[in-house]
Amino acid sequence: MSKAQICLAILWSLSFGFFPTLDAQELKSFRISLSLGSAQLPLWAARDAGLFAKHALNVELLGLQSASRQVQLILAGDTLAASLSGTAPVRARIEGADTAIMMGLLNAFTLSVITVPEIKKPSDLKGRFIGVGNLGGSPTLLTQRLLKNWGLESDVKFLATGGYIESLAAVEKRRIHAAVLDPPRAYIGRKQFGFTELANLGQEFKYATTVIVARESQLRKNRETSSQFPKGVIEGIHRVKTDREFAIKVLGKMLRSSDREILEETYRVFSALYEKAPYPAVEGIQPILDEMSAQLPKAKNYKAEDFVDTSIVRQLDQSGFIGSVYR
Repeated sequence: MSKAQICLAILWSLSFGFFPTLDAQELKSFRISLSLGSAQLPLWAARDAGLFAKHALNVELLGLQSASRQVQLILAGDTLAASLSGTAPVRARIEGADTAIMMGLLNAFTLSVITVPEIKKPSDLKGRFIGVGNLGGSPTLLTQRLLKNWGLESDVKFLATGGYIESLAAVEKRRIHAAVLDPPRAYIGRKQFGFTELANLGQEFKYATTVIVARESQLRKNRETSSQFPKGVIEGIHRVKTDREFAIKVLGKMLRSSDREILEETYRVFSALYEKAPYPAVEGIQPILDEMSAQLPKAKNYKAEDFVDTSIVRQLDQSGFIGSVYR
């Protein structure tokens, strides 16, 4: 066979996929489950921008509604990590699992206390009701803490509405005069009904709203892979913060929405809360322990520090990697 024929044979083989590409050979699989919602934007942005592949990872994002199921998948080895609320991994560790919070994707609530226009200051809430989805959740507990800071803990009552949409409707109909709302509903309330934001819970308190969790055994066993993944996340956060149009496009695809106004408002709220160095906020775990201790008394035996492993983020920070991303 001539040299030309050999070259043609090689080209023919490549065109029909007989030889795997170099990228396919080098990329390591990394499967992570995600809770549903806008908080996951940096992960979707990192995948769509090829930032995980840049760090030799083929990352599969698995969307799941159930946080307990996400923890089960980690413990079974079906996923290498999960991005979810801090509550489920904290409970799992208390019950004996080796879950460790390695990153804080969102260390604050995106919720606001929205009021009718006649409520102009905290003291105007005396004798009124605040609507919340349910009476036992973290939004209620943090709002109670806020009322305590205002000296109003005994003067304001809570009404369980069933959800954010129901809370907004209740304020609109003046069944209640205030509600704890998420970004889209808070924005709609301000835009369409002239409601006001009396307080932003994200500015008032830290809370482990969205954390990235892995097993301690996994972090030790696959240190290199466990370090490559956060690099992609950090660059994903940077891309979200610095490329507004790209981030809004990804957000629209995530939420299956073309409502530009709502997408822009959602982007504004979330992009401001992502931190350049995504350490998990230890003080954001304490409210979870406080909430959990009522049903799980042994939660009182733990400190917030018992649930985190900041070694990888700290290494990336001290090595200058995070700083280099923002130069």
